[in-house]
Amino acid sequence: MSAYQTMLTKIWNGYENLTLYELTFKVNNEMLKGKEIASKDKEYIVKQFIDGVSNKDTVARFHKGVHAPNSENGDNRKMYPLFYISPYDNGKKYVTLSTITPKTQILSSNSYELEILRILAIMAKDNSQVSEMLAGTKKRLSTTCFGRFCEAGECFETSVVALRFLGAAYPEETEWLQRLIQGIKNHISDKKRHSGVNFYYWLTLSELPIELAQPEIERYKDFLLNLLGKSFVMNSDHDKYASPFGKYILRNCLCRLDKYKYLRKIEPYISAKDGRIHFEIYNHVL
Repeated sequence: MSAYQTMLTKIWNGYENLTLYELTFKVNNEMLKGKEIASKDKEYIVKQFIDGVSNKDTVARFHKGVHAPNSENGDNRKMYPLFYISPYDNGKKYVTLSTITPKTQILSSNSYELEILRILAIMAKDNSQVSEMLAGTKKRLSTTCFGRFCEAGECFETSVVALRFLGAAYPEETEWLQRLIQGIKNHISDKKRHSGVNFYYWLTLSELPIELAQPEIERYKDFLLNLLGKSFVMNSDHDKYASPFGKYILRNCLCRLDKYKYLRKIEPYISAKDGRIHFEIYNHVL
């Protein structure tokens, strides 16, 4: 099984005995649903991530393997992770939180690292080692095309991941965040994209400072409401992760608008009639 398939069978229980990849999905799943993570669990999560920092040899081998830009050759871009290298998975790329299967290491490896660092920014920003990694990653992203926004190839998707990380780690970087939002807004409809790209962006909008997120949520409002009212399948392990994940993203986006704050108190549910996941918006299932 791939790392993603294994993850789908493991994240429904406790936090222990999970890989860093599985732990990232587990924590995001709990946060998305608004569940409170106990202090002892937070301590465990932070320890696992800090203990799991890749050593310099692992980072160097990875950079060599992907032909990373080299400052010795006059290329100062830092396009690939510096702290968390995803374990080898028989050549497979690591699926993102919103179920995009990357074609490139640009998306796969950056998503892997930035999502871990985002959790550390939320749970342990005052930790000196975490603070150094966040600062180093902020500096790294400033050298990349996707860190400032790039629409080419999977740099577009990686720009969304960078936006989510920066929104949690450096929400005060308003100009930087606005630049990324504007680029994504201008190019997200350029071509047909995996549905997970939109959901990743909406996930990010559900978390960014409201003054930045609200105009975009308003722009998507009618579409989000329509999608929230539709039922989603729950047939496979993938569906059982992705469908609730999508419902909570839609809910969390919309409830940031005053008119839909009440949605925060409503949970999606699986209907006994059709086995699909539904969300009751106006006292009836749409």
